[in-house]
Amino acid sequence: MDDEPQPDRCLPQFRPAAPEPARVLKETWRTAVHGHGHARDLPPAPPPTPVERAEAERRARLAQETAERERRLARERREWGGRLPGDVLRTVGGNGSGLRDFGPRPPARPRRRGPGHPARRGRAGSPPGL
Repeated sequence: MDDEPQPDRCLPQFRPAAPEPARVLKETWRTAVHGHGHARDLPPAPPPTPVERAEAERRARLAQETAERERRLARERREWGGRLPGDVLRTVGGNGSGLRDFGPRPPARPRRRGPGHPARRGRAGSPPGL
């Protein structure tokens, strides 16, 4: 029984069991050697103060509120056909979305005219387009 080959056993690990500190494997440039030495000599960064943590939380909350407001405006713009309703339409009770077609229209985009269009033809003796 001892003569039979044992099946191979391995433990696949995608991360090491205990995190080890970052280390430099190879330094090929003098500037890299200098930079790594300087970084090793720096003291560790102090943890954030309670004021810094509160400020970071305030900024994160503000960013989240801004993103939520932008999502809400985008949804409302889609619901109203690409333009936001005015204050009067917002105050209409019930389902006011049927009124969206009665609101002011955005200005029409000017169309490009081809070379044969009467507005592109000049007066007698002047070049076209003037």
